[in-house]
Amino acid sequence: MKRNLLIVVAVLAILTLANVKANAQVTTGPVPVKIILTDVLAITLNNNNEVLFNYAGVVDYQTPKTVSVANQLSVISTKAYSVKVTANALFTVITGNATPVPLSVVHVAATATNPASLATLAGSVALSDAINTPVTIASAGVPSLKTDFSIAYSIPDVTPLIGKMPGTYSTNLIYSVTQP
Repeated sequence: MKRNLLIVVAVLAILTLANVKANAQVTTGPVPVKIILTDVLAITLNNNNEVLFNYAGVVDYQTPKTVSVANQLSVISTKAYSVKVTANALFTVITGNATPVPLSVVHVAATATNPASLATLAGSVALSDAINTPVTIASAGVPSLKTDFSIAYSIPDVTPLIGKMPGTYSTNLIYSVTQP
C-alpha cells in the first residue's frame, strides 16, 4: 500500500510540474519596434593643398596643364546627390591688367574612386565667371556611407593668360553637395 501511495504521489508531482510548464508559456502584448530615419548629407574636404599652375617658360604656355588631387572629397548621403564647385571670388587683380583673368580658364573634373558610387560625372567643366555660381561636376550620385572623389584641375587653353601682368593670381574654390 505504501508503494501504491508513493506511485500516486509521484504521478501527481509529475502532473503538477507539467501543469506549471504549460502555464509558463503564456504570451504578453506586442513589443513595438521603430526605426526613425533622417536624411544625412555631408561633404568633407580631405585634402586642401594648394593647386598651383606655374607658367615659367615657353613650354608651359604651349601645353595644357593638369593638377590632380587624389581623394580630395568625401561625400556621405542617404539619397541621390550632386556635387558642385564655385569660386567665392574672382581671381585677384594685378595692377596693369586691362581685364582680370577669368575664372573659366580653370576646368574641374571629378572622378569617383569608389566604383560602386556610379555618379554621373560631368567631365571637365569650366568654372563659372560669376562668383558664387556653382557648376555641377557630379550628379545622380548613389546613396552611400562614403564616396571619395579625386579632382583634376586643368587649364586647357592659355589664351586668357596671354598679355597679363606677371604675378600670382588666386581665388578659393568651394565644394558643395545637394540632394534633389
